[in-house]
This record gives sequence, structure tokens and C-alpha cells, in this order.
Amino acid sequence: MPFIIRVAQPDLVLAGKVARVVELLQIKLMQGSFRFWEEKFGERNRQSKYLQRPIELSVETSEKATAAGNVVRTSVDFRCLGIRVTGSRKSKVFDSTCKFVVEYSYPDGIEFKPGELRAFAHTNAVLNTWPYWREYIQSMAARASLPPLIAPLLQVRPDSPRLRPAGARSKSKRV
Repeated sequence: MPFIIRVAQPDLVLAGKVARVVELLQIKLMQGSFRFWEEKFGERNRQSKYLQRPIELSVETSEKATAAGNVVRTSVDFRCLGIRVTGSRKSKVFDSTCKFVVEYSYPDGIEFKPGELRAFAHTNAVLNTWPYWREYIQSMAARASLPPLIAPLLQVRPDSPRLRPAGARSKSKRV
């Protein structure tokens, strides 16, 4: 099942104003951590069928963007929890965080509004860093000798007011 970011239509328009004029310069991994609960899942459990059960992923992102000197600089923070479900019991298998910084160039004479940058970071910067995050989390899980882990693909979808209850505010949905 893909990870879905639901974005209000006006925010997609705002993000598009930035996306149309920027060019990707670089993507850098600034920091990362991966905590595996070895004491819970030591060698004895590693050999058991327990670790062969699928790991559910809970993923959260937070994004920021600034523009100065013809460079849009975005940061995308990822937090991922790996959870093993056994019946009604949930056990944390790992907790990982990482931060990517993405820089984009843009031509002289262009200024962006804060809302445009915020929408761009929430959509485009996450889209640009997602494959790097997937590789990071899958590699770290393999290094912890966990069974093969396949992180979900990412989809950005327009938020539909028809899907929300009356009076509910639009916000991103993480799956």
C-alpha cells in the first residue's frame, strides 16, 4: 500500500508555482539513526518464525523551505517505526529518523511567498527525497539482519472535500 500525501488543490497550485521554475541542485543526507531492539529480537528470536512475520511501517514527515540567493533550500525529516503485530499485540522492532536537505536553483528576479515554499516542501521535496529515504530504511533494516523490508511508494493526491466530514479541516493522510 502506498504512502499517501493528501494535498488541498490550492496548495498544489502554490507548489506548482515553485516547481515550474526550480532546478534540482543536490540532495544530501544530513543525519540518520536506526535503533533496532536487539534485546527483544536477539539470536534466538532471529531464528524463530516470529521475525518472519511482516513488519508494519508507520511513517511521518515534516518539511521546511527557505529561499535566498537564487536557492530554495528544503529540509525533510523522516521518522519511521517498524512494528511487528502478533494477534492483538504490537511490538516495536525499530525506530529510525533521518534528515535530507534538498537544494534547488531558480532564476534571478523571482520571489516566492511563504505559502508557496511550504506547499512545495510538502509535495515536491518529499517526492524528491522519498527514493533516498526508501533506500536508507531498507539498507538499515538489512544491516540489522531483519527480513527483507520493502518501503512503500509515495503518492501525492489532491484532497477531496467530498471525502471529509462536514466541518473537518484538510490535512495530509499518512498510510
